[in-house]
Amino acid sequence: MKAKAAPRPSANECHPVRVIGSIFRVRRDLTLLIKKHVLPGAGLTLEEADLLMDLFGAAKLGWSDPAADESGYATFAALKASLVHSASALSRCVAALQKAGLLEARKIHKISRNKKADRRSLALRITPAGVKRIEPVYERYAELCGRLLSDVPTNVRETVLEVNESLMRTARWSL
Repeated sequence: MKAKAAPRPSANECHPVRVIGSIFRVRRDLTLLIKKHVLPGAGLTLEEADLLMDLFGAAKLGWSDPAADESGYATFAALKASLVHSASALSRCVAALQKAGLLEARKIHKISRNKKADRRSLALRITPAGVKRIEPVYERYAELCGRLLSDVPTNVRETVLEVNESLMRTARWSL
């Protein structure tokens, strides 16, 4: 006996597939807007800006994701989990941003002589040069966010935020 196929949503139905699919489409469109209106002139790739923004937010704006210690350092693992864009490129981004003097690293635990050190044993912090580079990017990003949400009432924004945070918690527990 064949299993019954899941019903397909109609074009007007608020089906879970349409809701989650819309999140992916919004992400695509937001990425294009960021590339067009936020990153020009920054001299950063999308992935580099994502990493610097996370370090800036953690160290200077009090963001909890990723969490930073009192010195502004966030662990490699916390950064990898918090990035929006290509966590697989994180090691390359770290190397490029270190070379440019935009972030610094420190070991977070002793590594034995038999084991090769890897970037997962590091904590990273944005440097003053990194702050100087990312602040205008953050300002353009904040301005873009404000424009995008200008016609959305506060109560709807709050609902969207609650739904998104609930989805993130559920997705993380499901991993």
